[in-house]
Formats: sequence, C-alpha cells, structure tokens
Amino acid sequence: MNKLLLSILFISLIVFGARSQERVEISGTIIVPAGYTSSGVHVYNKSSGKGNVSDSKGNFELRVKEGDSVYFTALQFKELLVVIDGGIVEKGRLVVEIFEGVNTLPEVVVRPHDLTGSLDIDAKNIKTEILDLPAMTAFSINDYDWEWRPDGQTAVTNSAMNPGAGMVNGADPLAILSGIIGVILPPKKAKNKPPSPRTQIGLIKLEREIRSRYDDEFFMEQLQIPPSKIADFIAFLENGNFPDDLLNKEREMDLLQLMFNRSEEFLKQ
Repeated sequence: MNKLLLSILFISLIVFGARSQERVEISGTIIVPAGYTSSGVHVYNKSSGKGNVSDSKGNFELRVKEGDSVYFTALQFKELLVVIDGGIVEKGRLVVEIFEGVNTLPEVVVRPHDLTGSLDIDAKNIKTEILDLPAMTAFSINDYDWEWRPDGQTAVTNSAMNPGAGMVNGADPLAILSGIIGVILPPKKAKNKPPSPRTQIGLIKLEREIRSRYDDEFFMEQLQIPPSKIADFIAFLENGNFPDDLLNKEREMDLLQLMFNRSEEFLKQ
C-alpha cells in the first residue's frame, strides 16, 4: 500500500513539474515617455529564442515561463530586461515602463595638420604623388564597337569641289576646253592596255565613306592633316591601291592603322 502511494505521488510530481515547465501566453503593455510612440518596440524572449513587436498602443503577446529572460529594445529607448517570475505566469499579464535612451557618438580625435588658414599656402604644403599614367588614344584601344548611321545632318561630300580633286571656286576653263576637244577628237584607244585599277567613281565612294566617319578635327589632331589637304590625302590613299574591304565595319581598326601609316608618307611629300 505504501509503495502504491509513493508511486502515485512520484507520478504526480513529474506531471506537475512538466506542466510547470510549459510556456503560457501572456499579454503585456509597454509604457513610454510622453512625446514618444509605443509601437514598434521589440519584445524578445531570449530563453525561447522567440519574440514579438508592440502595436500602436504598446500592447504585445508573448509565450513565457518562470525564469525566462525577456528583453525590450527600441532605437530611441534604453534596453530593459525582465526576468519572468511565478506571479507574472499566474496572472498572465506584464506591464513595463521604458525610458528614453541617449545616443552617443564614438570619440573623434582631431589631429593637427599645421594648417595656416590660407588656401594657397596649405595647398602647397599638402603632399601629392605624381602618377605615371600611360598615354592612350582612341586608336590604341582595340575593343571599340564602331557604328555609324547617316542622319539629317550628314552631308554628301562632292570631291569635285575639294582642292586638288576638281573644280575650285567655280569652273575650270582649261578643263572644259579639254573636254570639248576630247569629244571632237577622241584619243585613240591603246591596244591591249589594262584598265585602270581605280576610277573616279571609286575615289568619290572612298571619300564619302571616310568623311562620313571622321570629321576635320580627327584629321587635324590625329593625322596632322589640315582641312584643305584632306581631299588630297584621300586621293593619295586611293592611288595606293586602297583595299575596299577596309571599309567594312569589322575592319575599322585596320582602316585607322592604314590611315596613320599613309599620313606620314603623305606629309613627307
């Protein structure tokens, strides 16, 4: 009989202990100083690893048990720690008051730099380093994606009106007279003479393509060719058996390389 009573008592203690370890849900309210809102305060039960946030009235709900550590934190308030006791668990209610926090900045050390207050003098005293940067041009960069599209501002260049390529400032009487004589007395055709590798139409096409891509500043700054000599330079390129495939988009860099090389020869004339 005594053994039976001891067994019942032991089982009762185990059940009671297990129940006492179960967390129960309590409700709470947070009181804040005047002028502050009580919403958004974090309520965190460090013992269980779970938490909640207070509403606009400062109310919250949280599951706790006796001995749990509950933290109340917010950016504008001091942190508050509450250890749950049996009375809080029994009542199921917790009211806390938190206070305004003081935010402090880390210490800043201002060191003297022998400044005089004069910008001219202080600027000279500041140590600087001269960097040896490589000099690069657009021509030296090989990964440009060149693209050109004609628009309303694109002018058609008439090579006949450029210096060295035809009429300048009006008609050329000698050229007109030579043309009339050529019609009346056409020259005899040479037998078995191979055709000229280039025609005037080819020169016009070449000049139109190059002038549409590069303006006068490019010729002056990169090739040292004045605007009055640009047409002559393009004709110089044409007379040197200019490869037509250099006008293709994918050979843009080869075209620039050829122009740089031939410009040196042209300027030496």
